[in-house]
Amino acid sequence: MTLTKDQRIANHLEKLPVELHEPILSQLTLRDIIAVAQYAPKGGRLESALEISPAWGKAWPTYCKHKQDLQTLVSLMMPIGSRLYDPTNNALNLTPGQFSRRIARHNIMSDGRDYSFFDATVMKASRNIQKQLRNLSTVTLGFICDEIPLESVAIICPWVMAEADEQSIRQKFLKTMAANCKCGLLSDNSALGPLQTSFIAQHKNLVSRLCEFKHPKKSTPDWTVPQMKAFVDAYTTVQKDLNTRKAQQLQALGAMYKIHHDRLKKPLAPQSPRKNTAHIPQQLDFVAEHVLRIVDIERSLQPRSRQGISRFRYPHASLVPYDWCLNLWYDVMQSNRSVLVAALVGARTGDVEEGLQEAMERPTVDDDVKLPEDITTLLPITYQGLKRFFYSNKFEKDGNLPQEDSMEDKLRVAVSKLPRVMVDPDQNLGISAKFVIHETEALAIGANKTDYMPPFEPREMEWLMAFVKCIEWMEEEFPEAAQRAKQSAAKRLEDEAHLQEELASMEGTARAREIVKASCLM
Repeated sequence: MTLTKDQRIANHLEKLPVELHEPILSQLTLRDIIAVAQYAPKGGRLESALEISPAWGKAWPTYCKHKQDLQTLVSLMMPIGSRLYDPTNNALNLTPGQFSRRIARHNIMSDGRDYSFFDATVMKASRNIQKQLRNLSTVTLGFICDEIPLESVAIICPWVMAEADEQSIRQKFLKTMAANCKCGLLSDNSALGPLQTSFIAQHKNLVSRLCEFKHPKKSTPDWTVPQMKAFVDAYTTVQKDLNTRKAQQLQALGAMYKIHHDRLKKPLAPQSPRKNTAHIPQQLDFVAEHVLRIVDIERSLQPRSRQGISRFRYPHASLVPYDWCLNLWYDVMQSNRSVLVAALVGARTGDVEEGLQEAMERPTVDDDVKLPEDITTLLPITYQGLKRFFYSNKFEKDGNLPQEDSMEDKLRVAVSKLPRVMVDPDQNLGISAKFVIHETEALAIGANKTDYMPPFEPREMEWLMAFVKCIEWMEEEFPEAAQRAKQSAAKRLEDEAHLQEELASMEGTARAREIVKASCLM
């Protein structure tokens, strides 16, 4: 069995004579001492050296009394890429000199009252974690409250366990955690210790009312060590899961683009075909590596790793089909009844029966198309996705939009109602359809642009793959229709370029203003 670094140090010190321990122990921090001391044999040389150490002898009684809690605080380390981040903000990272000065300072401030280094350290660690909790976006916090085991919920907020069912427990837990960053010091300080009372006396402007909603029957907002551990462990697990899912989605988009680079583009890229395509999947893989390193609770330590946020700011995937693909889809649907019927059958939309009746009555050009089995499966998915964006399953009930009162639910409903495509009713469907690009920072949960964006809805990824596969089949099965769609797209690009040139040559003239006004009304 491989020994840890702390175990190796403890074993090495145990073999040394006691008189050689002090030069080594005096160079360690309190965190190191706690980490090494847990492997010291009872009654051995290392334990004796720590007990009589000039540097750490004063800390030894505190360690013996609160051994388990101090070891738990030391273990609260969260990975950021290849590094470890201490969510307690180095509350135990003290040298012997810093430890002695802290004891002396608090003894003076306490006016002879007892001072507990352990209680003060727990309070500092708790407030550091709760301060960092302010950095959590609603998205990350929501995922934590959805995924955290109920055993951890019972430790962090035991009072929410009185709710009737699991859903109610998690909803109340989310409200409690969301209110956490708004909780200040207590106005009723009758139950506080001398250190907190002294602090409140010196900082009256920071005192706020008792947060009864969040801490019923609780005299302090500070978390205990088990509460801190339950939150940090749950947060780390959820954050890793989110990062992994997002990285896998970006890698999947990169692999999809390598195959369908002539059918997919970046959302804000022009409709003209791209000549250089190799760098796009490379960028997606590069960003996926950074996404894996995100720890949302402390953004200042990872400025570069947050560059993947922009890839998830859309209600759809960060690659979209070219408009000519949509035009080809409508062209084939108009002229081939069997393809349209296959798309309608199995699609969970409210207009299926009406659409089927209309399809059977529609005159057809090519009605003897043989549909491959996989295309028959993918057509309904594609048809359904063109009607609306997909949203989280937990907000969908029997295929209908949810009707919830919370702001989060309302925002999700707003996103789900956004149109995916825009079709001009005054022109032929085959030459006027285009995809609508939505940048939904204002609609996404956590509207700030710097907030953490959730992974793509899995069904959005499924829809994109289904659509490009259907288009690939249509290109092979209906080459003339594909050629018409591409020619129409090229013609529109030429018209737009000509319009831009005309506007540039007549800038400031009345004619230019008329063209601009007319183009805005189109």
